Amino acid sequence: LITPQGRAKLFPLGTVLGQKLSVSGEPYTIVGRVDWSPTLTSRAFLTESPDLLLPFSNLLAESRVGHFFPFLEVRAELTRKSESVREAILHRLTHRVRGRESLFTVQSYQSYIKGSQLSLSKTLVSLLVMAAVSLFVGGIGIANVMLISVSERIHEIGIRMALGARREDILIQFLVEGTVLTSVGGMLAVLIAKSIEATLPFVWRHPLALRLPVSAIVGCLLLSALVGLIASAYPASHAASLIPSAALRYD
Repeated sequence: LITPQGRAKLFPLGTVLGQKLSVSGEPYTIVGRVDWSPTLTSRAFLTESPDLLLPFSNLLAESRVGHFFPFLEVRAELTRKSESVREAILHRLTHRVRGRESLFTVQSYQSYIKGSQLSLSKTLVSLLVMAAVSLFVGGIGIANVMLISVSERIHEIGIRMALGARREDILIQFLVEGTVLTSVGGMLAVLIAKSIEATLPFVWRHPLALRLPVSAIVGCLLLSALVGLIASAYPASHAASLIPSAALRYD
């Protein structure tokens, strides 16, 4: 059997069925075509798509001494459990001789997927820790900015209190300012992420599409607002606890 990649290399013009070719000095006849696309089949153990598919029994019979196969791909019925198929293949390769199991590695797609999920979970935990540290440092920065804002506007706060503003009004004012400040930062982060999502396919060709879900966008904005609310709580409370007469005399 010949794949589209093999046809483009060996027979770019004309028909391929019935054509004869030599593989390692042995004659073969092309009897059909097969679609072998890594994007569609997601074969994890092949880095490149093959050009030809040969009968395994003929290949074994015609192999010379010293020839070996670096890997084999075995397909089983969907009704059979992967672990039982793995054990059967291992017994077949080792001929049930003890001590030869270390010579072969039999891996199923389920084990490959489990390993990938474990690696992804570790990566996710690392990213969450980094994000938590970043949020903590950013919250400290927002709190410092709000404290500076309060210290520079003490006289203004005293005037507002003298005109009838309640402590709750001052508290809400600075809480809203801190929340809006971090929410704007969250919006900028979403815009940067969406721009990367739009431009990355033109720079890096990959079968897996990059998508930024709506839930991630909403979560980013809510988390940004929450960080601003928590970080501005102390500066807002400090501003609301000022004494109007002392704030008016502050220079």
